[in-house]
Amino acid sequence: MTKQDDRSGPAGASHRDAAPVPILSTDVFDTLLLRRAVSERRRTAILAQRLAARLPTACPRRWQQIYTARMAATKIAHRMLNAVTDTGDVVLGRLIRLQLGMLALPSDTFDLFLHTELEVESDHLFANKQLAATLRAHRVSGGRVIAISDTPYSAQFVTELIAQVAGDGIVDKIYTSSDWQATKRKGELFKKVIAAEGVAPHCIRHVGDDAHADDRMAAHAGVATVYQPRSRWHVIRRRASGAIMEAEWRLSSAAASKSKNPSAEPALTSSFDFGVHVMGPILFEGCIGLWSHLSSLSNPDSVRALFCARGGLRMRLAFERVLQRCALPLDVQYRDFMTSRLVAAKASLLCETDATLSEIGRVYSGKSMNEFIAGFGGTPLDEPTFADQGIDETAIRAFLKNPASRPFRELLEHHTTLYRTYIDQCTEGAQNLILVDTGLYGSTLRLLQAAYPQYRWSSLLLARSNYTTLPEEHFRSTVGIWVQRNGYSPFDVRSSILRYWQLIEALFEPDLPTVSSFSSDGGAIRSNLDARRIDDVLRRETTPLFDGAMAYLDALAPADVIDHHATGQRAWLRLRQALRFPTSEDLAFLRVPKRSIDFGVQGHMEATPVQRGGSLAMTLGQIRGASWKEGAAARAFPHLRPLTNAGLEAVQIIRYLRALAKRPGLSRKSTENPAS
Repeated sequence: MTKQDDRSGPAGASHRDAAPVPILSTDVFDTLLLRRAVSERRRTAILAQRLAARLPTACPRRWQQIYTARMAATKIAHRMLNAVTDTGDVVLGRLIRLQLGMLALPSDTFDLFLHTELEVESDHLFANKQLAATLRAHRVSGGRVIAISDTPYSAQFVTELIAQVAGDGIVDKIYTSSDWQATKRKGELFKKVIAAEGVAPHCIRHVGDDAHADDRMAAHAGVATVYQPRSRWHVIRRRASGAIMEAEWRLSSAAASKSKNPSAEPALTSSFDFGVHVMGPILFEGCIGLWSHLSSLSNPDSVRALFCARGGLRMRLAFERVLQRCALPLDVQYRDFMTSRLVAAKASLLCETDATLSEIGRVYSGKSMNEFIAGFGGTPLDEPTFADQGIDETAIRAFLKNPASRPFRELLEHHTTLYRTYIDQCTEGAQNLILVDTGLYGSTLRLLQAAYPQYRWSSLLLARSNYTTLPEEHFRSTVGIWVQRNGYSPFDVRSSILRYWQLIEALFEPDLPTVSSFSSDGGAIRSNLDARRIDDVLRRETTPLFDGAMAYLDALAPADVIDHHATGQRAWLRLRQALRFPTSEDLAFLRVPKRSIDFGVQGHMEATPVQRGGSLAMTLGQIRGASWKEGAAARAFPHLRPLTNAGLEAVQIIRYLRALAKRPGLSRKSTENPAS
């Protein structure tokens, strides 16, 4: 088939040449309605400019704010679609409502956004007259014409677009991915269309411009296809439009930031002050990001958000404070979830999955089998064969098959039954379960996916990073709100938190034991923490850093949602400075107590374990093993602090550049961050 001239778009000649069929099907955008060579980014900017001019005077917004909110809402919606449901499509109505929340606009402006979107779309489309004539002729001859489109728009919206751009009398019925929550690109929408039309697949001939969605997937469903792409010149012009818009946006953003003259940073004299002015805006950004991700879901009734003990419990307190102070609506139901890596590993251990065995092998490396048995709540064995045997995957498999492990296996079976019942009680029939926690690797998610595959598990973390050497299959259903990166980048301000993640753990995790066991109380399943008055502990046993951050949230107003990015960016820059080049005051503000190793392992670890008076070799070894190396170096060599921390930063830059050279595109792929 010859390529068609781009001015007329996909032609109808191929339809006349082919054998007649009862149903002609057409893609909508770039097939029946041809887009002008204007990128989506440019159209979004035009949409934002028109909305800014039309909003009521009572709620003025700059077009840049509207543009940023729409781009972020779209990115978040697609990210959550892939992570949580992996099916269906984004819905325009949900995008607009999310955008209104980000802009603190009243719900009665929804129709304005919807109508303006329709207007901007119609302005940038023109009819494929030749194809439209073919479709009309097919209807006149007694045939049926349908349209199938992967789009966030509803059938009603698309109907109005077609009428405005190409006229009436073209299509009998429109199927959109947002209405049917199935897409052409995965083939599901074609199957639903075939069933709804009540015909055999070969009774439909589909024409479209997308080689994968309109040609390959339609043919895979048994539908006859006519592939009619836009010209290469059109594609080049549209991509150039997007690149120019992106360059203009970056230049204008840089100019705007330079033109601002923010007031001098307040003096920080305590951990509480650091919490108010630095951790407060950062925590607010995390809560807004969490709300945005949950609000983007098109099927909230089938979802439960589970705030995981222990760190997730304080996240829930902060999240509720932001919802209340900023009057943000939320359709997704959420609750506390008493879980841990330990109880998830107990539930999945009998399945002997690679995820469970690798996690146990990593944490219990160098320890004995009896230490592992005791850590998982079992009674250590007297047999010398197991008492001192080292831990690895082979040894664990052999132990579980040995008759001596029977009491331990019975303990795991009892735990698994109780834990499964507890999950059922928490979820109340919902199948899409989102774990909400601090981060980083998502071990609990990985273990629960292995233990209970009947649920669709996903996770929202403040940061997602593979600090282990274990596989990342579960990262497809794991979203990092602040940052998604497997290491610190000198060029990504938010990734600086990965240099001292224990700070975030200390900020959120209360002084509570880990969840390790469950019991039945009259049919209700309770964890070992349920005897404690959790909310009282969360509010009472806090730190000055967390109290300061919550004080910042307490002072919020709904309008603060709009400009949170600028405040958050300044806070991140201040935190990065404190983490990379800490002063003596920063060391005092950010010092955290020893943290338990957890996962059934006894012992504690310190972020900056430097002891004065030791040899140089011992001191360097302590710095090398510290969780916060910059802090440890600053404590060890206070007079050489600028030099030592500059050296550590240089090492990180070299490591980053080496990784970038080995894996081109790493930075672009791994720094997706809707908050930035």
